[in-house]
Amino acid sequence: MFGWLRKNKPEQVSPEQMSEEMTRIMNTYIALLKAHPRHVLEASWLPADKERMIEIFKILWLAADVQDLNEMREATENYWCQLSLFQPGVGGVPISFDISKDNPTVKEWRERKERVEKWLEFASAEREKHESEIKHFQQQHQ
Repeated sequence: MFGWLRKNKPEQVSPEQMSEEMTRIMNTYIALLKAHPRHVLEASWLPADKERMIEIFKILWLAADVQDLNEMREATENYWCQLSLFQPGVGGVPISFDISKDNPTVKEWRERKERVEKWLEFASAEREKHESEIKHFQQQHQ
């Protein structure tokens, strides 16, 4: 009679499944950062949405081993801030911060500089927001 109730229950996720998912997400995220250093990337390339990524960073920050506490937390905070390098609307080609290496003419260099600066302004503003969130999070958990 009430079979429909059981069908709508949220699926339980084991700690092992959660750990595997977090590991997969972080490995993909770190690989993207390593593959595209000094670039702004399309936000849709992230292995999870930004809110989920921040949840994972918080879990990792809290779960840092006592021995590696400072090192692990600093790395987590760095990855959290680098989330700002993923912006919606960038498109399928990452935008390099290096604006003078492959621009043969002054006109092309100026056009590219304007494009890069636009995305860096967005990323910088978001990074400041993340840094503020990290400080607030640290204060809550000390």
